[in-house]
Amino acid sequence: MRGLVVLLIIGSIATLPACGGGGSAGSSAKQGSGTVNVNPPPHQGGGGGGGTDEIDEARALWDSQGLTNYDYVLQRSSFSPQYLLEPVIVAVRGGVVVSRTYVKTGLPATAGGPDWWPAIDGLFDFLEAARDGGAETVQVTFDAQRGYPTHAFVDYFSGMADDERGFTVTGFAPR
Repeated sequence: MRGLVVLLIIGSIATLPACGGGGSAGSSAKQGSGTVNVNPPPHQGGGGGGGTDEIDEARALWDSQGLTNYDYVLQRSSFSPQYLLEPVIVAVRGGVVVSRTYVKTGLPATAGGPDWWPAIDGLFDFLEAARDGGAETVQVTFDAQRGYPTHAFVDYFSGMADDERGFTVTGFAPR
């Protein structure tokens, strides 16, 4: 994997919607390229847990880039219909998504609504909600230069099938 990998194992159980991916915890390593595993104390009531973590640090790096015009390809993973899992080109101008287009067909991707195909900030929002809401597993790989998430896997309840969600970002291109 390229970039920074973050593994957050959070002990409490949340009542959030399903999210997905896979992986396991390991020992900590230095932040940068490679793997970082974080095992913060369990969140009480989903209110977040003080301080910063790798998601916050990556978002700060992303924000410092000042990029508001870019395209990227987003592919979701979850227990969803196939048309919601196909790769989509997300075009962002002025920080706002202006189009979502299926890679294979060139047709607009309207299914799933705007939150399913967000700007990069929306991907960070998804990750923060999973972390702060008590998802049992949150794994993220970040782009080392720009900070945006390139791959994520969230499992809200490890003992429940089909609640996992995730995504992969490829083809990022500033405009």
